[in-house]
Amino acid sequence: MTNKNFKIINYILISVFFILLLFLFGSADGNINFSNIFHNILEQSKATEIKNYINQNFNSINSDNFEPEDNNEYGNLNNNNIQEENLENEELYEVYNVVDGDTIKVYINNNLESIRLIGLDTPETVDPRKEVQCFGVEASNKAKEMLSGKNVILKKDESQGERDKYGRLLLYVYLENGVLFNKWMIENGYGHEYTYNIPYKYQTEFQKAEKYARENKLGLWADNACVESGDVLESINNDSQASVDSQEPPISEGTQILDSPQVKKSSTGICHEKGTTYYDRTKNFISYNSIADCLSSGGRLPKS
Repeated sequence: MTNKNFKIINYILISVFFILLLFLFGSADGNINFSNIFHNILEQSKATEIKNYINQNFNSINSDNFEPEDNNEYGNLNNNNIQEENLENEELYEVYNVVDGDTIKVYINNNLESIRLIGLDTPETVDPRKEVQCFGVEASNKAKEMLSGKNVILKKDESQGERDKYGRLLLYVYLENGVLFNKWMIENGYGHEYTYNIPYKYQTEFQKAEKYARENKLGLWADNACVESGDVLESINNDSQASVDSQEPPISEGTQILDSPQVKKSSTGICHEKGTTYYDRTKNFISYNSIADCLSSGGRLPKS
């Protein structure tokens, strides 16, 4: 034991001794105020040494052996917040109903409006013409959990039309904490990035979000998440493309649309060449003259 540690232990013992005196005798006789005596001892420089000794020996326990609790209720928020300059000053709207993972209903100016979330496509659950698709229930339930009865911020995209062909408003939906819900669903594997024809404002960010979910096997990208009766996720993705609702009004005059291009890039970024299995079943696509052009745009080949 070093001389310094010996002195510190002595100070501690002396302090304990005065505390015992305080409790045993108090200051009832009016002659000795043990409380003041003890207070003076702690204020002296030697008391500082005692505090430092305690800090050096016990603080390391707290820092080395305990991990901070993760209270993130929204799952992965990695690089998620896409903030508008005046977002916190925007009007809040209460979500009246969650139809499915990518469609909600909100009262705006006393009118109940259906809102189609820009850039997001989740598996179908409510289309009477289709069976419930893989991971559709999970996506719908997560949207209900996060949005039902909650206040949200709604933002337009000037690159898109105001409404789709079904009359639904095309909007981004922000949670009160600034999380962009459209992107959150993609990044956590509850849906695909979806571009109808014209690139939207956050297309690049949403595509990166889908890549993140794929690489980390989140949600519908998890191993065996969408394997059913021998049909892999690739088949399910292409089956769903025919029923994907448009997010934009009709394309403006002068835009060339090829009915039978050499290559179609699907809404999930898969390049299908004419004559391949899913070429004819891919209804919403971007046209390319070759596989090389499709791949250079960020597309990928189907799973073999």
